[in-house]
Amino acid sequence: MSSAGDPGAGDDFQRYLRAKRTVDDRAIDRRVFDRLREELAGRESLRVLDVGAGLGASLRRFLARDALPDRVEYVLVDRDGATLAAARETLPARAGELGYEASKDESPDGGVLLSRDDERVRVEFVRGDALAVASDREREYDLLVGQAFLDLVDPAALSDLLSCLRAGGLWYFPITYDGGTRFAPAHPLDDAVERAYHAHMDAQPKAGSAAGRAVFGALPDRAAVLAAAGSDWVVYPRDRGYPDDEAYFLRYVLDTVAGAVGERATDPNATDGGAAALDPDALDDWLATRRGQVEAGELTYVAHQLDLLGRVE
Repeated sequence: MSSAGDPGAGDDFQRYLRAKRTVDDRAIDRRVFDRLREELAGRESLRVLDVGAGLGASLRRFLARDALPDRVEYVLVDRDGATLAAARETLPARAGELGYEASKDESPDGGVLLSRDDERVRVEFVRGDALAVASDREREYDLLVGQAFLDLVDPAALSDLLSCLRAGGLWYFPITYDGGTRFAPAHPLDDAVERAYHAHMDAQPKAGSAAGRAVFGALPDRAAVLAAAGSDWVVYPRDRGYPDDEAYFLRYVLDTVAGAVGERATDPNATDGGAAALDPDALDDWLATRRGQVEAGELTYVAHQLDLLGRVE
């Protein structure tokens, strides 16, 4: 579902990224995260590359959970300049909530230095293609992070992505979509919608609807999995409503799914996934019904995803 948002969608996409923060925080598998924390324990310094970083959700989580050593160089990479600018603008306030003082870094790239007691986290913002940045042989990293990222790239590119890591480096890919988009209460069109949604994802030159499980077969020989577990998104109503901005999150998800299915249904080359059998009026009815259930506080949504942690030799 990470492919749900078009990185060029502007403010709507940024609001979606903000709205899904509480959903992500519930979904992150504690065992995999704790294993990562164990691997980082005792280190004096760390150089991190965070690809498809969006608004910096992974950095915020690392800071909030005290998972980083005292000296950190943290590089946020995203191809969308507006989202990256928003990440830079909001980082001081968000880090301030965790007790960090933020100051402008003196380097030419205009980074931000976060300080708290003896901790120093230098944050660099890079607009660009993640694979191109990862392939820069001038820099090596101790940790590669890609939240909700792997379904956006071809599995064959995983080896190039991991090439940014020095020997013994760690990779962490939380919230990786793995082929499950379900809603409740049930609707007669649900199965056809999910098949068509996955077919739309699988038609792209990316890992597609089974990105999570595809990692196990796409890893290069020098890489090994240290931990893996489910990290499903589960959004459900409470007292006929949703916490924080999760109603917006649901509306964004529904529009994204319906948009992808609609594209698939009108693709003359689409003969798989049942998309051709979806009547546009029926799809409109499905979307209207689901939107109404969000407004009434009746819709539950579950997306199956994986958290993956590993190391390269």
